[in-house]
Amino acid sequence: MVVFFNGFSSRLHVHSHFLLQVHGAWLPPWLAAQYAHYREVVSGHWNQHGKPAMQNFLQKASEKSAQAKKWAEPHIETAKTVVSHYSLIHIRSRTLVPFELSCTDTMLTRLHSMV
Repeated sequence: MVVFFNGFSSRLHVHSHFLLQVHGAWLPPWLAAQYAHYREVVSGHWNQHGKPAMQNFLQKASEKSAQAKKWAEPHIETAKTVVSHYSLIHIRSRTLVPFELSCTDTMLTRLHSMV
């Protein structure tokens, strides 16, 4: 260790050590002990009761989500068909060129089957 100005470096070390102790001990010792105790109690309670309940909840929510997705799939397809049908009608009413002239035969067949 290099000593500057009559022990400045050693005094700096002592002061920094003191400041680190003060920084680490911002709680009174009795409160730190209570905090540590209750932290262990809460952690044990979470591991025993909260974590299994959360895992059970997430598993059931995942199952319900899969069921809802399976149930909604045909309805979503129907909604897509209806929306595409009305969007074609909207496009046809807004274009300057007649819709039948700008479409292929397969598009016209699909359009007439929807109507």
